[in-house]
Order: sequence, then structure tokens, then C-alpha cells
Amino acid sequence: MAGGMATNFVQGISDMYVSTYPYQGGASLDKSFIRSSNLQAVAQTLERLAQEVLILQNRNATNIIMASLANARIDGNSSNTAVSNLEVIRARTAGVFGLQEFNDMKTKYRRVVASWVGGTPLGIKASLTDLAVSPEIMGQIRAISFQPQNTRAGSIGSNETSNTSIAAPESVREEIWKGGGLTSFFDTDLHEYNELGVGQSYNTVFDTYAAATSYADITGAGSAAFNGATEEILVGANQSMFDLVKIRQMPDAGSEWTVAADDSYTTKSGKIGFYGVEQAGYTSLDGRAKLGLVV
Repeated sequence: MAGGMATNFVQGISDMYVSTYPYQGGASLDKSFIRSSNLQAVAQTLERLAQEVLILQNRNATNIIMASLANARIDGNSSNTAVSNLEVIRARTAGVFGLQEFNDMKTKYRRVVASWVGGTPLGIKASLTDLAVSPEIMGQIRAISFQPQNTRAGSIGSNETSNTSIAAPESVREEIWKGGGLTSFFDTDLHEYNELGVGQSYNTVFDTYAAATSYADITGAGSAAFNGATEEILVGANQSMFDLVKIRQMPDAGSEWTVAADDSYTTKSGKIGFYGVEQAGYTSLDGRAKLGLVV
């Protein structure tokens, strides 16, 4: 009230509603086929059924990850489309991923994870713990062992394509050379996915959600919309933060993947069928747990 002391009222939320969906599939066989062969056909049929449902779950989970990444804002304000507020940045040189790009991701993420007043956070690891890349990007990481990595302007050149003098440290190049690659780099675990890369499924999903949003490099230069036909997205994640969640409907039926006999087949049909279902959903709770790089 006027002239009184300011106060804040805090009210907790007891429930959070997340939509779950039935992931279901069916398969059937002729009884005569089982008799003439062996029970291995039944096992293979059930395996195929499980794989089909797994693909459905994988696609839905991918949509959640890419949608939350493409639309993530440092301040959480979806209307703030300034390139400095987006949690996706570009490589400084198109199509190139090296030490500079890795360092840019680590540097940018320190600004993403700040305290509520914009200061240094306490109690969480303010760093990317994992990085999902395509086989082509892994090839560029292996190339660090024999390709130049300097980027500073001067007598050695002003961009990565003209630099020919300075390589990565000898110890780093030797480690990559002897190991045929790296499983971690700059305290970040590397994960290689065939679904990532130009023209691949995960890349296409991100392209859909990114739409006309323009992304720039860490300096704010080179702002442009993502082009899935020529560019690819790298996904960095901080697993120390609570973000990506798979939710099962409990304790109702469908909380676990179950397979049962399909009762739609009568005795005279000469067939036997199986039906599997799981009721589950996916959600992203904190967009700050991710950072993307367009290469």
C-alpha cells in the first residue's frame, strides 16, 4: 500500500502438466509360419515391434530438443530476438570447426548461465559437459592433428583459410594422432551421431524450428538464418542442469513398455499378433542447459 514497505508474495506450484502420448505398435505372424520354422521368428518380430516404437520416441524427443534449442533465449524472453540473446551462435568461418569454434562455444556459454542478477553463478557447473556432432565434424576434430589452428590477424593471415603457420600444441596433436580422434575435448565429452549433419534428420528438424531466426557469431557478425541445405547444427549440453526429461504416466497402465497378445485375431484367421504400448512424454525445463553452434 502507499507509504508502506514493499513486499513479495511467493506461491509454490504443486503440479506441472505435461502431455503424454501412447507410443504403440503391432505385429502379426501366420501360425503355419511359426510351425514350419522356429520360435526365433517370434523373437525377431517382437524385436522389430520394439524398434518401431523406439523410432517414434526418438523422433518426438528430437523435436523437443531442437525446438527448445532453436527458440532458447538467455533472458527467457521469447520476444527478445537480438542475436546476443540467442543460445545459438555461428562459426566465425563457414563450414569450419576447430579450436576457435570450440573456444567460442565455451566462452558464450559462460554468459548463458549467470545468476539471477547477472553475476557469477554458484552451485552449478557453468560449462558445457557434452557436445553432439556429426561424423563430418568429428573428421574436422581429428584434422586438428595436422591442420593449422591460428586465427589472429597479422602477418600469419586474417582468417582461417589463409593461416598456414601455427598448429595446435604438439601434445594435443599427438594425442589426436595416436588415438585416431578424441572422446573429450576442453573438458567436454564428444558424441557422434549419424542423424546430425547437412541433410540429415536431426539437422532438418532444427531447420524447421529455427525458421527465419537469424544467428550470428560470438562477435555479433555474420547474422543470417539457418540453412539446413548447406549448414549443420552442433548441440552442446550441460548435464549438471535439470533440463531434458522423459515423463511416464504413473501409476496408470502404460507407465512401462509392455507387450501383450493382440486379441483382434480370431482362431480361424490362422494368425497370432502382438501389441505393445507405452504412455510417455518429453519436455525441456531449462533452455539454458543447451547451446548450439551453426557450422
